Amino acid sequence: MPAKCEICGSALNNPKFSFCDNCGKSKWLPDNLKIKDTFYRDKHLKDEVFLEIPEKTAKLFAQGKMGMNKMRAFFCMVRNAYDIFMLDRKQCFDNIKPQLYGLQRAVEDRARREIIPESFRQFIIYYIQIALKSKEELYGFMELFRTIIAYSK
Repeated sequence: MPAKCEICGSALNNPKFSFCDNCGKSKWLPDNLKIKDTFYRDKHLKDEVFLEIPEKTAKLFAQGKMGMNKMRAFFCMVRNAYDIFMLDRKQCFDNIKPQLYGLQRAVEDRARREIIPESFRQFIIYYIQIALKSKEELYGFMELFRTIIAYSK
């Protein structure tokens, strides 16, 4: 049986490596690392938020030299948006959306300057679209992100 990439599952050209060329250089976020449409199933967070996907995503980011401090800085932006909303529940969820758009702007800037890997940029852009739907989805994104940090070295 041919060796497969630990992250995306594609066949490896050289079986002595555990990552394919794309994942080894952290060029993209594979589809198997994307939770589709929502973080919830039957009003509970999906298992994928805590299991396999975060572990593989952490490995992908490590290949792209995504340091823990950089990742935590972006996580703090997500957590701060959620905390602000939770402090004043009378406010409309739309009031914190500019903070989430600011996260998207920051990640685009860092990717353009090659401070963060392309896969991390794609991760934020993909999941921020889900998080913008509701406070529950924002919480799901925050938990996914927190779990990825827990799996990171």
